[in-house]
Amino acid sequence: MPHRSSDSVQGERLRALRLAKHLDVVVLARKVNLSSAQLRQLESGEHSLFYSSAIRLHAIRKVFAELGEKVEVPEAPLEIQNPPAQEVPATSPKDDGSSALSLNLNRPNFFSKIWKLLFLAGLCWMSMLWWFNRVQSLDDSMAQSISAPVPIAVVPEPIIAAAQVMQAPAPVIPPESKPLQQPKTLASCTWKASDDAAVVISPQWPTKKGDMVYLQAQSDARICVMDGTGQSWQTLLQADQGRSFYGAAPWRVFSPDLQNTVIYFQGQRIRFDAQSLVLNEAPGPF
Repeated sequence: MPHRSSDSVQGERLRALRLAKHLDVVVLARKVNLSSAQLRQLESGEHSLFYSSAIRLHAIRKVFAELGEKVEVPEAPLEIQNPPAQEVPATSPKDDGSSALSLNLNRPNFFSKIWKLLFLAGLCWMSMLWWFNRVQSLDDSMAQSISAPVPIAVVPEPIIAAAQVMQAPAPVIPPESKPLQQPKTLASCTWKASDDAAVVISPQWPTKKGDMVYLQAQSDARICVMDGTGQSWQTLLQADQGRSFYGAAPWRVFSPDLQNTVIYFQGQRIRFDAQSLVLNEAPGPF
């Protein structure tokens, strides 16, 4: 019998718990802030989508905790690198005077370094003297310019008139008010006639329950709304005005101006081309 790794056993256990909870891979991955591909790798015991083993173990703990299962996951082993061995130079058993010979050979290099340092020090000293003379000459020129008298220009004062003419402010003309666009006439909510031409829609990817419908008018519109219990509303929405309706599905929405209305149901925007709709609640993970 082939031996299975602990990662494969944990992955099979994780997958069994997810199926027992009736959770989809995408839904569970969103809850634990993982991608669906990473969650599939946890169930299959793979590692390629995780930066390190410690990060993968942390993700496994989060998934088991979300599923209500407390599991002991061993810590990832630390990789300890041995420092490289240092080479120890071999020492000769006898001192044959080679060290003194090397000191004698390095003396010319020592004197050459001393002469270079003296040369650099001389250059620095000459630069400092030149800079000092330059600053002294600038100070002398500034002192001469300050001591010279500066002519003062006399500006005549303006003559102010004794009497000033006060001008009345210009009248403010209010902008023309835009007339309210009247919606199409809708005497009453004729549900029987609207149901004959109604379009039945169910959201494909619902994220919320079907106990609420949100309407937003792009232009002035009078809209009829009815929920599954028979409770109905007849409301007038102005342009860019929205309203929420709470009740039970299925929902029926009818208006001659319905094509100029944005409808949200179960967390999705409903796309339609009709004047009457029937919105059925779709099952989902909520």
